[in-house]
Amino acid sequence: MVRRGTKIKVEFEGSQPDRLSYRMKEDSSIESKSLEDQVIEVSGEGKQHYLLSAEWRTEEGKFQGAKKIGFVLDVEKDKNVKEVELKNTTFTHNGESYPAVYHVNCLNETACEAPPTNGTDPYSEWKDKVNLVEVNANIGDEVKIDFPEGVPAPKRLSIQKLQGATGMQESLQNNVIEIMGDENTTITYIINAEWREEGRKTADVQFAFIVPSPSLKD
Repeated sequence: MVRRGTKIKVEFEGSQPDRLSYRMKEDSSIESKSLEDQVIEVSGEGKQHYLLSAEWRTEEGKFQGAKKIGFVLDVEKDKNVKEVELKNTTFTHNGESYPAVYHVNCLNETACEAPPTNGTDPYSEWKDKVNLVEVNANIGDEVKIDFPEGVPAPKRLSIQKLQGATGMQESLQNNVIEIMGDENTTITYIINAEWREEGRKTADVQFAFIVPSPSLKD
């Protein structure tokens, strides 16, 4: 398994070829490229079939010999979170799904580690830019956040609850939010999702919804 962006140096025993090229097949696409510096930079993802073609020639350009080498690379799939995938995130309550409105803090390592985006944007700064969905849940109900296929599970999930002048923040377990608070007073829930790789933050996104008028369950 190799990562996208990995550089592979092609070397031969004895003299190095005067001409080196490859053909790479990935799914139904084929890429052909000559290698000036004998380095292959891995791109794409999944199984890739390579066929290297090397030629040796004299100083006068006369053909001396050739060799073909085939090999397969298994390129690790991109783990970065893509905004187009986040759009399919949902909140589920009593079997009914609601679109999960979200706010992006950052979607790549460079942005996540660079100030001022190395922090989480306060809800007050972006609440007027989105239309939060209303989930008609009651006190004691559960609402689950469901990420679409293709989005890796976040490394960290936390939840912030706002009701009136009070607020609460805690970690979220199993993607499930238990509705807690006072009756007949709107509750806003903000879920902060962080994705990390090798200890570095690679994405930070906030999702939110409103419980408009919760009552105690019968």
